[in-house]
Amino acid sequence: MSDGRDHAAIVASDLLIVPPGVARRVRASVAERTGLAPDDLLLNASHTHSGPGAFAAGWLAEQSAGRFDAGVETALADAFVGAITEAWAGLEPARMGHGRRSVPEQVTNRTRPGGRVDADLQLLLVEQADGDRLVVACYAAH
Repeated sequence: MSDGRDHAAIVASDLLIVPPGVARRVRASVAERTGLAPDDLLLNASHTHSGPGAFAAGWLAEQSAGRFDAGVETALADAFVGAITEAWAGLEPARMGHGRRSVPEQVTNRTRPGGRVDADLQLLLVEQADGDRLVVACYAAH
């Protein structure tokens, strides 16, 4: 996205997390290939527990995602970079809107039942002239 002055890229992925090694590689590579600075990127994971594993090194990562495989890290970084650079090259005019609605009945605090929760469902809508739409939703997982 760009308003002609500021730029941003949002990448959504069905991963448990965006591993730090993937994020570092993506930010560096995208900065070399586009006009996007590393801080212009939002790399987001859906936090699925059914996505690929083996994506990060270290004891904690291996406990939750299996033994690290550098090929998985490379494949993820390459996919992120490819998507961002393709989108950057294909920027076209679009309209944007956003909204927020509180839906406290849909979320609970698993750690402290009855405790504080982030009950806001936040939406960003981007619509191109041809009718193609992107909807980004932000809602607490747990």
